[in-house]
Amino acid sequence: MARISQLPTLTSATDQVVFPVFSSGTNYALSFGNFKTQLQQSAQGSTGATGPRGATGAQGSTGVGSTGATGPAGATGQSGLNGVDGPQGSTGATGPIGATGFDGATGPAGATGAGATGATGQEGPAGATGPAGATGLGATGLGYEPLTSRTTATIGFGQFTFITEQDKSLTAYAASSKIRIVASTSTNLGAVIDGTIISYTGTTMVVNAVTTVGTGTYSDWLISLTGLRGFLGPVGATGSAGPIGPQGYQGSTGATGPQGNIGATGSQGPAGDPGGATGPRGATGATGATGPQGPLGSTGATGLRGGTGATGLTGATGPAGSFGGLTVNYRFSTAVSDDDPGNGRVKFNDQTLPDATILYIDDRDINGVDLQSFLRTIDDSTSPLKGHFRIGVANVPNTYAIFTVTAITEEDGYFKITCAHVDGVFRFDDQAEVILTFARTGDIGPQGSTGPTGATGPGFAGLVSTSTHEISTSTKTFITNKSAVSQSAFMGGNYVYAYATSGSIYGQIISFSNTNLVLRPINTVGEGTYSNWLFDLTGEIGPQGSTGAVGPTGASGATGPEGSTGATGPTGATGPQGDPGGATGPTGSTGATGATGPQGATGIGATGATGIFAGLTWTLTNNGTISYTFSGPGIVTGNTDDPILYLYRGFTYNFVNATGSSHPFQIRVSNGGIAYTNGVSGSSTGTTTFTVPMNAPSTLYYQCTVHAVMGNTINIV
Repeated sequence: MARISQLPTLTSATDQVVFPVFSSGTNYALSFGNFKTQLQQSAQGSTGATGPRGATGAQGSTGVGSTGATGPAGATGQSGLNGVDGPQGSTGATGPIGATGFDGATGPAGATGAGATGATGQEGPAGATGPAGATGLGATGLGYEPLTSRTTATIGFGQFTFITEQDKSLTAYAASSKIRIVASTSTNLGAVIDGTIISYTGTTMVVNAVTTVGTGTYSDWLISLTGLRGFLGPVGATGSAGPIGPQGYQGSTGATGPQGNIGATGSQGPAGDPGGATGPRGATGATGATGPQGPLGSTGATGLRGGTGATGLTGATGPAGSFGGLTVNYRFSTAVSDDDPGNGRVKFNDQTLPDATILYIDDRDINGVDLQSFLRTIDDSTSPLKGHFRIGVANVPNTYAIFTVTAITEEDGYFKITCAHVDGVFRFDDQAEVILTFARTGDIGPQGSTGPTGATGPGFAGLVSTSTHEISTSTKTFITNKSAVSQSAFMGGNYVYAYATSGSIYGQIISFSNTNLVLRPINTVGEGTYSNWLFDLTGEIGPQGSTGAVGPTGASGATGPEGSTGATGPTGATGPQGDPGGATGPTGSTGATGATGPQGATGIGATGATGIFAGLTWTLTNNGTISYTFSGPGIVTGNTDDPILYLYRGFTYNFVNATGSSHPFQIRVSNGGIAYTNGVSGSSTGTTTFTVPMNAPSTLYYQCTVHAVMGNTINIV
């Protein structure tokens, strides 16, 4: 900007003329009149020294990219304002105008603003990790499922104690097992502890943590068995470097330091003699003191972050992981004899592995690891399939074979493992170093409870007909309410019951096309002609069972009463008197026994009334209008409301309905179906007696005739 003294045209300007002034980075508009007033307020003298140049702004920090280019330096700050010209000396009365004072020295330039260098762009991400090796073939079976724990623990190393929600006795987890513990609330395996079980008793598991991922404290853990770590895969190829991020934006210019103070005006020279010659030019006033240095310009804003570098190339795939389980090293022998294979040796009973059925293995491997306890635990498994083992050549991942284990016999110094080939190579070389990995099958779990009866599938229910037919064994054609295949699961060859109001037909479907069902009856119950039929799928009736063993002979009947004594026969005539003096005659022979009297009449007592076979009896009350409540044989706490019943063919059952007419009890062919009447007698509001026919369908239903929600299934066995 030019000095004011270099603009002579302004000396004749009006007070309203406006001209620009630049100060501290800002443009101002100043009228000439105001400016002139400022000049007149100054004593004439030498111009004050120009204020010092503002300090240079600080250098911006280095930009960040991959690496971003250094941001350019901030633009140089504007020069400070020039010191104003000293005012013109006053004119002598008659003398010439005094010489104009010299311009003040130019103030130093304002400090150079320095925009901060853009921040360094982020480093491009590492190349993607190569895909995981193929998963080893771990043993399957109960006890290997993951465990859960609610113990509060912080990710870290060393010993941890977890209280599991499963008891050890129901798992295959044991001391020395390798495990992985993952916080269930983390994502993408963000919180992981890998380690070894030190001890596991009841639900208390003590773990030694050796590696971790992530940080934090968690109270929800998933604990899984893991195999031994596989051989380290080769390092994946380094991803190519990401491109350099774009150069950061130039920082904004630092603010210009304030203008230095105007130096003091020198004293005005004496006025010239109005009549005299023009006096000599006054000496230039001393230069004003240098104004203080302007403050340091503020640092420019950080440049924008450089763009992310491109993703590196995918690393090479690592080798396949090893088969999960306990891994040991042995030397292979091609001998096939049934004896100890020798220290650290293993062999089969057949050199062609698919035909081998026994593995002979020494108690210790080539590193002295004793396997006796571990092999005994495999044999202790209650599962028919005790486990698996994998045998492969060391450092040759693709040369291996897999076998199942069904039995283990312990011999002196070695074990005989009964096995069967599953997959893999057919032969190994003699003395080859092999790696054996054993995986135990968990014990057989307890029998699960019977699940609830599944709902009837679509197409298996609701097939009815209004065709009029007589109950007989002749082939019949029914027009049904559903089309074959598209609406019904019934088809040719199925065995069905066709139920009428007071009878039924059991038979086989000959064909079912559109809505025409052709039935070949096999046997029938009841008689009559009906126009409402309900069809129910069933199985083929099995053959007649063999005749049961003859029952024991019944006890002998009571002995009848003794007959009355017969009447005495008549006395014989008296013989003649013997000679009183004569010898006594011989005794006469005994007379013949009189004939036995006739049998007395059998006593007749009144015959007792025929006893009634009561069968099993249940008493029914109600739980509102929701269910019947049963009491009686086989009914236990927790299973009293609408229980599923199991009734035997040929047996009699009584249902005593204590609810009376509020909830009439009825046995039906299905849920909401018609009444089943074969073998049913009594009253629905009193006692219903049901003697189960031998040809009863396998499933019936009991139900309240007023409240359909009350009732459940009757299984006939």
